[in-house]
Amino acid sequence: MPFFLRALANCKVLALALALLLGAAASAVAQNSEIYPFYTSDKSRVDSLATVCGMSIERSLNVPNGVKNAYRNTYKAIIERTAMETYGRVRTTALLDTVLEPFVQSVFQTLKAANPSLHKSKVILTRSPLANAYALADGTVFINIGLLAKLSNEAQLAFILSHELAHVELRHMQAGIEEHLDLIFSKEFKKEYKKVAREKYNRTKKMEALLERVSLNTLYHKRSNEMQADSLGFRIFANTQYNQADAYTALELLDTVDEPLSTAPLALEKYFSCEQAKYNFDEKQAPSESIFEVEKEQPKFANSDSLKTHPDCQKRMAYLRELSPGIEQRAVNSGKPTDSMQRVNMVSRIELVQSWFDFENYDFALFEALLLLEKEPASIYARNMVTLSLYGLKRLLQAHTFSEAVSTSAPQFSANINMFLDALNNLNTSDFKGFAACFSQKYPSKEPISEFDLAASYTVAELTGEQDAADQARLKYQSQYSAGRFFNLLFSEQPSPH
Repeated sequence: MPFFLRALANCKVLALALALLLGAAASAVAQNSEIYPFYTSDKSRVDSLATVCGMSIERSLNVPNGVKNAYRNTYKAIIERTAMETYGRVRTTALLDTVLEPFVQSVFQTLKAANPSLHKSKVILTRSPLANAYALADGTVFINIGLLAKLSNEAQLAFILSHELAHVELRHMQAGIEEHLDLIFSKEFKKEYKKVAREKYNRTKKMEALLERVSLNTLYHKRSNEMQADSLGFRIFANTQYNQADAYTALELLDTVDEPLSTAPLALEKYFSCEQAKYNFDEKQAPSESIFEVEKEQPKFANSDSLKTHPDCQKRMAYLRELSPGIEQRAVNSGKPTDSMQRVNMVSRIELVQSWFDFENYDFALFEALLLLEKEPASIYARNMVTLSLYGLKRLLQAHTFSEAVSTSAPQFSANINMFLDALNNLNTSDFKGFAACFSQKYPSKEPISEFDLAASYTVAELTGEQDAADQARLKYQSQYSAGRFFNLLFSEQPSPH
């Protein structure tokens, strides 16, 4: 039995985490032309895919011959960990929907058909909200929903996939592991490690810098690797009928990929301030609870890797100009959105909101839901996710876990995200009643026709203190959706307000 399956059999914590994440997955049914996130209760396809991917990693990575036992054991541990992580990633984040996944597969198959000599490979679309794509040693290419939501056309997606396929062809993951192990087992590294360990001042920072220099992530994303992958990737891409200039527009897009879909400041007062509950978001208000006394770390995803954090896109664009003279001029009239991509973008944005929410990042779920509402004022889904995210944020405050789960402003964020996060981090639990009242005044609720509608109706009633309405919505939800995707958030033991 493969290692990752043996480990999984005994890993109750992982199994529980997987079950919780899957239970939080959202549905992709269209009701009255409204688009909702994809959901299926049948997990057999994703189970099978996850198992295949985990086993594939174990087969694709082989310990070099003639190495010492310590080196061999460390290499085996990397293989086992990578197989487990791959299994878990696919099992919990693979998006096998009926719109986006077939679209990505179609572009991927076009690349493979135009390049029949490529090694065996596959592509997996994930629910991750991070704007990233990456490849593993076995030929599995991952593309996140956070990146798909930002692309303008199929050609840009094709170039990004070509770049990742080039990493596979060039065996960059295998080379990175071997370089990592060669470094940490070298006499020079051991000597430097001992020297830093004896330092009296700034030892922690120096040690972090030393370890970062030899980390697998750093070695995977070396500039030389990226340039090689761009060179081969461009040749793979050029074998198709896609506009070659869109390779350049793809890199232009990646240079700003960490910016939100809109950089305009959110007009929070428009949604959450009204005559009956005025709130000035520009004023700094001291929180009523002492939950910000300790300097906190950013929550998960806040400091995560993205394609922008790989070697400088500007340098990669310059290199592409060398590979294809005149491509910059040809790109001026390229990168135009296609009709098919516009629908993909819209569905991706909905999945993006749901992804942030399912990962309990209610701050970014609210931010993206408001951006979606700005673009699509009639979106019932966006309205529902605003109130559900508000409810999630209030529960975090009540449970005194707000500072652990909500990001603070930081240099890597855009100005409008930082303004939004500053506003969130100055909220009191009492503010949410007015927010919900003003928002529901602007967007009056109708008779609930979906689980999202009913869950949102319950949260509005709870936030505004309308207990009778909340009780009715709760009973209706529990009756219709006893195993609903929002059940734990809405009806788990309520934290005590303070």
